[in-house]
Amino acid sequence: KEDAFKNLRTKRTALAFKRIIFPHIKFKTKQLQDLLEEMKKVVIYRTNKDSFVREIDFYGTTYTLATGGIHTQDKPVVLKSTDKYVYVHHDYTSYYPSIMISYEVVPAHLNRKVFAKMVDYFKQTRVKCKHTDDKDGFVVPGVHNKLAAEALKIVINAIYGKYGYENFWLYDRLAQMRVTINGQLMTMTLCESLELAGIHVVSANTDGIVIKLPYDKVDVYNQICKEWNETNKMSADDEHYKMLVSLNVNNYFDIQSNDKIEYKGALDPKQ
Repeated sequence: KEDAFKNLRTKRTALAFKRIIFPHIKFKTKQLQDLLEEMKKVVIYRTNKDSFVREIDFYGTTYTLATGGIHTQDKPVVLKSTDKYVYVHHDYTSYYPSIMISYEVVPAHLNRKVFAKMVDYFKQTRVKCKHTDDKDGFVVPGVHNKLAAEALKIVINAIYGKYGYENFWLYDRLAQMRVTINGQLMTMTLCESLELAGIHVVSANTDGIVIKLPYDKVDVYNQICKEWNETNKMSADDEHYKMLVSLNVNNYFDIQSNDKIEYKGALDPKQ
């Protein structure tokens, strides 16, 4: 019955980060170790964007960590790859949904395994749509694959979004914070490993990071990503840029190695 779900909620008062942060998250540098210990002492009572904010400058890139996710404070810039290095977008595969699935981050009033399996079905279908050409057949009958992938992306992200919406039956702010806080800390572990290996992170947000990758460190990069994926139960795709023209982290366009042009935000002509 519909009524069996629509009135469900798990209401929280205090949200202690020490209950939220995954135990496998660890850092190698004292700067980030101190940040982690500080965050484990944090207790919040609301989950709006001002409830928790931390800024940290790490290897020349300034990161903002907050309740909604991570982003870098990017300045307007034009970046061009050369014969010595290439700019690479390390794009997480449905990052927040993947955290929900891999760690069974589910509202406390629902069946963890059943709900995580449902989200995984949506994610796997979306990924298949994204990587299947229409000439090879529609993954979702009667729907162009690109359109189906975009629709399913909205569906999956809406599921996560409803974790923090008190008028919906998925409401559980602890589950919401387990996704966002751990998501950005795991991103910082990747950024740390790359910087320690001499691979500079120029930008980061919830969806992934952009790095300046010297060609003589490609094997190192691949090994770091492989280990990170295994440790954190994640996956990602890489896009190589010929050029990145960025106003800030949310407004840019890029020209990829296959000459495909991608837009986001204010630099999208359709905006």
